[in-house]
Amino acid sequence: MGEIRFALLGPLRAWRGEEELTLGPKQQRLILALLLARGGEWVSTAELIDILWGDAPPESAVNATHRYIGALRRMLEPGLPRRATGAWLLGEAGQYRLRVGPQSLDLAQFRHEMTRSRQAAAQGRRGEALERAARVLALWQDRCAAGLDPALTTHPVFAALEDECSQAVRETADWALAENHPSAVLMAARRSADRNPLDEAMHAKLMTLLAADGRTAEAIRVYQNAKHRLDTELGVEPGPELETALHNLTHQPDETTFLRPTVRPAQLPSDHGRFFGRDREAEQIRHHAQASSGIVPVIGIDGIPGVGKSTLAIHVSHQLAPRYPDGQLYLNLRGFDARLAPAEPAEALQILLAGLGVAAKVTDDDATLAAMLRSTLADRRVLILLDNAADAEQIRPLLPGGPGCLVIITSRTRLTPLAVTAGAKLITLSIPQLSEARAAFLADPGSWDDADPAELDEIIERCGRLPLAMALVGARIHGLPTSAVLDDLRHAHNNLDAFTDANLNNSLRAVFSWSYQRLSPQAARLFRAMSVHPGPDFTIEAMAAALATGETAMRHLIGELLRTRLITQHRPHRYQMHLLSAAYATELATKLDRPAEIAAIRSRLYDLYKDGLEQAMTRVQQARKVEEAMAAGAMPWLLAELDVVQALIEDAAARGESGRVWRLTLGLQNFYHRTNRVLQWRDATRFALDVAVAAGDREGRAQMHRSLAGAYFVARDYDTALAHLVSAQQLFEELDLQPQRALALANEARIWCVRRRIDRVSALYRQALPLLHRYGLHRAHANLLQAIALEYVDRHPNSAIMLARRAEAIFEKQGDVRGMGISDHVYSQAALAQGRLDEALEFAKRALSHLTQHERYSQAAVHATLGDIMTAYGRHDEAREAWLEGLTFCDDMDVDIAHHLLARLHSTARPGPD
Repeated sequence: MGEIRFALLGPLRAWRGEEELTLGPKQQRLILALLLARGGEWVSTAELIDILWGDAPPESAVNATHRYIGALRRMLEPGLPRRATGAWLLGEAGQYRLRVGPQSLDLAQFRHEMTRSRQAAAQGRRGEALERAARVLALWQDRCAAGLDPALTTHPVFAALEDECSQAVRETADWALAENHPSAVLMAARRSADRNPLDEAMHAKLMTLLAADGRTAEAIRVYQNAKHRLDTELGVEPGPELETALHNLTHQPDETTFLRPTVRPAQLPSDHGRFFGRDREAEQIRHHAQASSGIVPVIGIDGIPGVGKSTLAIHVSHQLAPRYPDGQLYLNLRGFDARLAPAEPAEALQILLAGLGVAAKVTDDDATLAAMLRSTLADRRVLILLDNAADAEQIRPLLPGGPGCLVIITSRTRLTPLAVTAGAKLITLSIPQLSEARAAFLADPGSWDDADPAELDEIIERCGRLPLAMALVGARIHGLPTSAVLDDLRHAHNNLDAFTDANLNNSLRAVFSWSYQRLSPQAARLFRAMSVHPGPDFTIEAMAAALATGETAMRHLIGELLRTRLITQHRPHRYQMHLLSAAYATELATKLDRPAEIAAIRSRLYDLYKDGLEQAMTRVQQARKVEEAMAAGAMPWLLAELDVVQALIEDAAARGESGRVWRLTLGLQNFYHRTNRVLQWRDATRFALDVAVAAGDREGRAQMHRSLAGAYFVARDYDTALAHLVSAQQLFEELDLQPQRALALANEARIWCVRRRIDRVSALYRQALPLLHRYGLHRAHANLLQAIALEYVDRHPNSAIMLARRAEAIFEKQGDVRGMGISDHVYSQAALAQGRLDEALEFAKRALSHLTQHERYSQAAVHATLGDIMTAYGRHDEAREAWLEGLTFCDDMDVDIAHHLLARLHSTARPGPD
């Protein structure tokens, strides 16, 4: 089931393995927070009631508390029987505790690591103490159980935890000052001071750290702010600790205490207060930063607009900052900016040098400035975060030369050249998993507490799980019910109105536009045209056909869109757009392209896939052997494009284009039949029939009635199949579509074959045969001959063989290998009926050699016969193997051959032990 982990040093969270748990209502979370805050110690029911209701508990308080405890147990161990003792939440005699330790609770880990830090410091290993403590202090991002309930701030248990953190920060600050690395603990000191604005000792320590890091002016501002707070909130003057810190700033009795030989920048933007998920990517970054030796570790993070590249880079940079005591540089390179051009190398180099305290001479000589940067960083450990890069060329001059630094880059472009020339680790950031996205939403206190889980998940999916889109929606939720937000998103289909606010820089439409504006006119036209393609993904060939252009030119345009991350390549040779990127493309197409041009693109796509279906099925039928069918690419094409064709059908239905719906559906009929997708065949054809009825399309109705009859026939529902055939024949007669009527008559004859009504079969055969010959429907004629042969094979095997030979001659002339294989199957059954087992086995094997693995129905039928042959030989184990193999081709267990195979297996089931 996976180990459970808890986080208390910030927002309250829990995971089972990689899955984040939903912690339930506020009262349940308060109980969990208190149990965790007590670090595994026993907590009485009275204490739990006090944290839930304070001085005014209801009469049902004890029972309610027990219910919350029970719900917590079931959340932690879903399979635990009622009243059973669990592994995590223990209870006895009116008290409870959680079994937690350093591996399962961040507070326990914090205490464990601080104990080891203190031991190291006591033994004179202050450097080790500092590194260990700085790392573990990064866990404490906010107050314990931040956002759960404001009253926790003054609760004795939680107030004591905050004091524990402040004490740890002050101790670590002393080690940092002694080691001359104040920057290692500055971020933690700032966070602790912000959370405790009246803690004079903490603010005094922060002032000392800032001064030691060369930030005297900032240290004085800390003093002024603290003095103002003390005066306005308590009406007192600063105490001796703050005054002493200020005196040291202004008098500096020992110059070496505060004066630094170089500037130590701390330019990282603020970390996200509630960062969730991305654990795998963050670990990749940390691992590469620590594993690289001898070269500068360079990490490039790329991804689509709004996916959270900068947020991740900033978050991990804060985690890694203690390892780079000489400072952290940050620079926005404006690679994709709404108003400003990308930063030129000379500009970027001068900004970086200034951040290091080097006053570079104004020059456009990139090489000179790059050399100065490398010299300045040669013996220093500095983290450099280069945000929003345009491409690898913009980055190259900014890289340090020595191995002591770390460079993290974000870009919409994949920085492949840097992987080649600088050994960069490239990480593509995809959209988060649903569990990560849900955790991010639920982290906002008060916004989603009462949200219906299904509605919340739909909101997340309508945001495409894109972090920026979710943040914009989350900013609008306050005071609104979840259903109202969901209604807005449902009505905003194909536009981005729901993902904007008053700040245009936060508008999703604006963020996409920064990439769109970088495109050439031809690539921009392609991007808009992609919105017309309704499938989940597309190929270069498809878009070349849509725009009536060459594939070579299209390949270059696709490359341009990939570089701006407006599209992505999710499988070899297949590309896709994010849900909201597609919505932006739709907006642009509606605004900039003529309706006639959009209609022409849609028509060319329809023709492409309709012709592709016909050609693929023809290649499958004409392949002389299995290898030819696969080599021709017919079946792989069908499997790869199935979802696209189904999306085209749904798109055409939404537009009321009944003809396109039923023609594409009819094109899939043989594919559904051969691959034994009977339920999919039935449901798709029902859908197309409904569309035809709504549109008054009589031909479409007739064609879909006949196709539905086929699906019901394979599913052994012969009465329903006959009813659909009668409707089809009547409509074909009214429309004077005689070829189609002939096919319906032949289909009806096959049903009466199965029902052993040879008199009806003969009458229908005589009625259909002239029409089949007149209209050249030879394959249908051969299929009917085979159907009759299969019914004759047990009683009149010689007649069955004669009919199968006539069918085989037709199939051979047509080049239909599958049809020839079915005739072999008839011969095999006839030989079995006559006791010629060796011939029966030979014909069965030959039949299988004519069928591909995708001919699932026919494969199952031949394996059924093969099992019967082995039974006749007395080789019962091989018979069962054949029948079991046949069942593997029966994904849809509601087909006749599946019932046949199951009956065979049941009849030969081995008795169990006594």
